[in-house]
Amino acid sequence: MLKEYIELVPGIQKVYIIPKMPEISEDSGLNNYLYLLNQEIIDHQVEGITLESFSFFNPLIVLKKFLGEKSLIHHHWYEFPDMRGLLIILWKTFWMIIYRLAGAKIIWTVHNQYPHLHKYRKLNIILRKLWTKIPNKLHVHCRSAIDIMSPILNVSPDKFIVFPHPDYPVKIVDKSKSVSELNRKYFNEYLSSSKTIFLMFGYVAEYKGILEVVRTFKRLKDNDKVLIIAGAPKRGNEKYISLLKNEIQDVENIYTYFNLIPEKDISLFYNATDYVVFNYHEILSSGSVVL
Repeated sequence: MLKEYIELVPGIQKVYIIPKMPEISEDSGLNNYLYLLNQEIIDHQVEGITLESFSFFNPLIVLKKFLGEKSLIHHHWYEFPDMRGLLIILWKTFWMIIYRLAGAKIIWTVHNQYPHLHKYRKLNIILRKLWTKIPNKLHVHCRSAIDIMSPILNVSPDKFIVFPHPDYPVKIVDKSKSVSELNRKYFNEYLSSSKTIFLMFGYVAEYKGILEVVRTFKRLKDNDKVLIIAGAPKRGNEKYISLLKNEIQDVENIYTYFNLIPEKDISLFYNATDYVVFNYHEILSSGSVVL
């Protein structure tokens, strides 16, 4: 993204990323989307440009702009799961409007066709359309996304910029070794490399259609085909997670791990898998598909 930042703000000094990026180390963060998207700045420490990320907007950023800092904000995602999330979004939006009025630039990465959450969906869509008026540029990962999103958001195609989704660094490991390591860390020796393994990976949320896949596997009654569901529950999906857990109870060919997967273990899940299952609807780009 460095080239895009420089074109938007010649002589740029600071790039602010929303939301907060993880601490980068060998064990954590190397597979993180936000890190990979800005890897050129982070790894090479481009002279004169620094990177800072945060979740809760700090009004000092606006003050720094009024004092002459050459900066921009790169904002990712824009939706809220509950009333607390709505207040946070309104707070960020208010200050970003002030930031824009101060002459600063904002890029918004459009990750989804529509907000994923069913709760407050209409309000999410209304706020999202209003929000699109604030950024200078909307970032998408491929040109076909412009054709999809321009009419949905009622935004001119000229307002979009294209920068590809970054590739994830992966380590190729033999299936049996990966299964053995997954058993040691996650599944108490229950998983067998001789079976056909299907995987649904990433944040667990209703929009991914996981429940339908679970019910399909229950109907199979074939213990030579197993399904792994691995990932942290996405905020706002508590009822759905409860329904999933009830559905999976006592099913022998479905294995679950409803927690955040450490970055260093992501390759284990994919290397152990014969098939990755996607049951998405209204999806613009998916990190899991890229991975």
